[in-house]
Amino acid sequence: MRDVVHASLLVVGLVCIWVVPLLPAGWIYDRLAIRAAFTGQAGGPPPGVTVKSIEKPSTVTFSNGVVADVGYLPAAAMNAFHLVVSVVGSGLYIYKFRRPIRRLVNETSPRAVTRRGAA
Repeated sequence: MRDVVHASLLVVGLVCIWVVPLLPAGWIYDRLAIRAAFTGQAGGPPPGVTVKSIEKPSTVTFSNGVVADVGYLPAAAMNAFHLVVSVVGSGLYIYKFRRPIRRLVNETSPRAVTRRGAA
């Protein structure tokens, strides 16, 4: 029972490392989309404008009703950030918990018998 709990916690930790970076990645997308849509206007973007919906990776509807094609830079930056942070975080997580992971794998893997009477 204890091993099942440890395995579950290790898997939940890896899932969290993959999901949690989506929050700042979404913020990065919103900031870059607002900058791309309202660049060149006097005074920058209107205050309080937020991203309301994304129809395609490049078509964004803002809270003030403006629909703009912001290009693929916001989506590419968001995906690159999420991928890099998740891969580095997963690597560090696996490195940190390598002993419990190794012990769990060794305890749950079937034993191979190479010769008679060796078991």
